[in-house]
Amino acid sequence: MKNGITSDNTYYVTAGTGDPLILIHGVGLDHTMWKEHVNYFSSYYQVFAYDMLGHGKSRKPDKEKYELQDFTEQLLNFMNELNIHESHILGFSMGGMVAQSFGIVYKEKVKSLTISNAVAHRNDKERLSVQGRIQDVEEKGKNSTIEPAIERWFNDEFIRRHLNLVNQIKQRLKDNDEDSYLKAYRVFGEADRLLWEDLCEINAPTLVITGQFDQGSNVRMAEEMVQRISQSKLIIIPEARHMLPLEKFQVFNQNVYEFLKNIDKEVKNN
Repeated sequence: MKNGITSDNTYYVTAGTGDPLILIHGVGLDHTMWKEHVNYFSSYYQVFAYDMLGHGKSRKPDKEKYELQDFTEQLLNFMNELNIHESHILGFSMGGMVAQSFGIVYKEKVKSLTISNAVAHRNDKERLSVQGRIQDVEEKGKNSTIEPAIERWFNDEFIRRHLNLVNQIKQRLKDNDEDSYLKAYRVFGEADRLLWEDLCEINAPTLVITGQFDQGSNVRMAEEMVQRISQSKLIIIPEARHMLPLEKFQVFNQNVYEFLKNIDKEVKNN
C-alpha cells in the first residue's frame, strides 16, 4: 500500500491495479477505516482511500462553514490530479452523501456508486435526533458523543469480540480537530435536504446497502433512495447496525464485489 498527498493537501492511500475504486469514509473517521477493504479490493481494482476535508491528514479549511459542495469538489480535484477519468465510488455514511452529490453533479466521472449506510430524506424525528447530537458537540465537545456513537454503530457481541478495533475507532474520534469535526457534522446533519430532490439525476449503476438495525441510516431511507435512483438495487444485511462495512466485513465486501463485477461484465459485453 502506498500513500500520497495532493497539491491541495488531500491525503490518500492506494493499492492494486486495474479500474479505479475510490472509498470515502464517514464523518469523524478517516481512510484507516478502509484498511482491510483496500487489501481485499486491491486484488481486483486500483483502490484509493482518502481523508475528507477536516479529517485525518487532509487539510482543514479555515472557513466559517463547510458546505457539501466543498467535499464534492475535493473528490473532483482528487480525481483530476491523479488522472482518474472515471471511477467506481463507494461512500460510507457521510461519504455516501458525498458520493450521492458527486453522482448528481459529475455523472461522466462515475462508473458506479455504492451508497453504504447513508442518510436520505430524514423525517422530523430523525432530524431532531441528529440536530441534538450536533448540539451536544457544540455544548459539551466532541468526546461527549463517542460512547453513544459506538452503541449505535456496533452490536454488543461485536464490541466484546473486537474490542481492539472498537478502541481504535474511539481513539480516531477523540483525535478529531474539534472545530473541523463540528463543521463537518453540520454538513452531515443537513446534506440530505440538499440531495433529496436531485437523487433522480443519478444515472450510474448504484448499489444502496445498509444494515437491518442501522438507526440513523435506516431501511426506510435506503428503500426511498432506490425508488428515486433509476439504475439502483437494494441490499439489506440482516443483524447489522451502522458500521456495516466493519461489523459484517466479509458479507459487505462480497456483495459490493458482486455488484462491481456485474457492471464490469456488462461494460465488456457492450
